[in-house]
Amino acid sequence: NNLVVKGDLYLNHTQIESLPNNLVVGGILDLGNTQIKSLPNNLIVRGDLDLSHTPIKSLPNNLVVRGNLFLKDTQIEMIQAGLTVTGYIDMHKTNI
Repeated sequence: NNLVVKGDLYLNHTQIESLPNNLVVGGILDLGNTQIKSLPNNLIVRGDLDLSHTPIKSLPNNLVVRGNLFLKDTQIEMIQAGLTVTGYIDMHKTNI
């Protein structure tokens, strides 16, 4: 819990399914093509967050993304209140 990564965190194409609570990533967090099913509440990503091609169904409370949010080809159906995204949101091939 309470892990702080000062730079980018590339976990794409891994078997990861969860992340620690209160994670802060100083750059890009790439979870594309993983088995991630949920994200911790209060996640802060100071770069892009890529969730493309994952089975994730919802976003956590108080998610902050200072870059772009990639939701392409996910199972996400709605965007919760409290989401902060500084860049754009790619919702291509979602049910939103």
